[in-house]
Amino acid sequence: MTAYSLPGFNAHHRINALVLAGTRQGPKDRLAIHGGVSHKALLPIQGVPMVTRVVKTLASLPYIGTISICSEDPSLLQKAELEGYDFITAHSGPSASVLAGLHRLGTPLLVTTADHALLQADWVHNFITLQQKNPTDIAAAITSREHILKDLPFETQRTYLKLADGQFSGCNLFMLNTEKALSVVRFWQKLEAERKNPLKMAQLLGFRTLVLYLVKRLNRKAICQAIQRLTGATAQLTVLDTGFAAIDMDKPADLELADKIFKNNLLNPSLPA
Repeated sequence: MTAYSLPGFNAHHRINALVLAGTRQGPKDRLAIHGGVSHKALLPIQGVPMVTRVVKTLASLPYIGTISICSEDPSLLQKAELEGYDFITAHSGPSASVLAGLHRLGTPLLVTTADHALLQADWVHNFITLQQKNPTDIAAAITSREHILKDLPFETQRTYLKLADGQFSGCNLFMLNTEKALSVVRFWQKLEAERKNPLKMAQLLGFRTLVLYLVKRLNRKAICQAIQRLTGATAQLTVLDTGFAAIDMDKPADLELADKIFKNNLLNPSLPA
């Protein structure tokens, strides 16, 4: 079994973690309906609720401290056999829930989602190790289209952000290293509030950023510079070398893909059984 360690982190100084397992307000999640469960987070992957897989993966890292599960329903812990773990009541949207997690757990804080069902300790450790080499207030894990095409022998539809330096997909892993990350989360709240108004979102992001994207000159560095300009917080987009990290469970096809990955033993043993 791999021994994971980080310089400066020990029993008295750990990274807390927040797992977002809430359900957006409105109609019941279609994937939860498809799987016949009360919450999408409880969907079984190879017989284990995916939120349980995520939490157990995080718990396998010795420098992870308190793990909080954020949901609107406290009974989720019992249903997922996670009694004893910390619980935070979900708010109206993911950004508000992350803000609540920050106030409760402080920084540094690792954030991921309950539907990150294939999450492995190696990915988390590599993400934290890579972004620590160039410390910033906040970091987000991404992976390239090339890695996804190389790692996944099955046809899969992913959402890509097309930048001047490549096409990338998010990995639902974030590190909030300092209190300045609060300003990024508050800005995220503003964007989330305007998600149905593209013009307003464009105004919030700034004319320069929009023009760079339209003329295909927006790259990762420019995005991080824009974040700093808009929030005062330094940021980085950390590229992971595995395409599997971009897979989350949003639709029935994703469940089928996860099943194929397990049946073909494509993941290494760091994922809990």
